[in-house]
Amino acid sequence: MIGNWFSDRLKRPGRHHNGDEDRYEKQLSGSGRRWTLRWNGFPNADDVAASLTSAPVGIPAAVARVVGDQIEIRLGRAPLRLSARRDPAQQRVEAAP
Repeated sequence: MIGNWFSDRLKRPGRHHNGDEDRYEKQLSGSGRRWTLRWNGFPNADDVAASLTSAPVGIPAAVARVVGDQIEIRLGRAPLRLSARRDPAQQRVEAAP
């Protein structure tokens, strides 16, 4: 396990180590096939996307892609947008030429 909704076992730097856990917020909104999950703490959206799409525990046929500053998980025609803090290291990889 690499972490949970309130801690990061890898102790990566970032805002989840600054005491903001007391002000932690999360929200699921949407309807039909389109949903957005928003949260302002740990885990990084990249970690959630990987857990939903990677073998052996991920959802078969689910795929992730970056859409603006969010990550979209898609299963068939149903998208779930993850709106949360991104992993800075992953963002650097995506931005590299």
